[in-house]
Amino acid sequence: MKNTLKVLAVCLLTTVLVSCRKDIPSDKQGFIGDWKCLSCSFDEIKTLNIKSNGQGEYKSEEPGKTFNISGNVKFEGSNFRIGGAIIKKKFTTDKYPLKEIISLQPYKYKVTARFNGVDYEKIQ
Repeated sequence: MKNTLKVLAVCLLTTVLVSCRKDIPSDKQGFIGDWKCLSCSFDEIKTLNIKSNGQGEYKSEEPGKTFNISGNVKFEGSNFRIGGAIIKKKFTTDKYPLKEIISLQPYKYKVTARFNGVDYEKIQ
């Protein structure tokens, strides 16, 4: 009986988590991708991954301190959060993702943005 209740609880939790997930809105497609910190010091790493299926992951590592979170991405105006109802990380969009042309021949560009005062570049 206990095993049946455990299986039922896991199935219910999985259903709730999957049903909460929503694709990234069409006007926020520029946010999708893998981002790395540009303004971090040599001993600091910050990465952000936003997937088109509405899932995201954020990692921050600095000496003596590590923070990782993954979960649903929810946009609130121009800002967004990653995580669930209880544990989440909020991001303020200080600069929208912007394509910057590096050269025309050969054509090269980079995409940059600023979240929570930190400059990021999209990994191509």
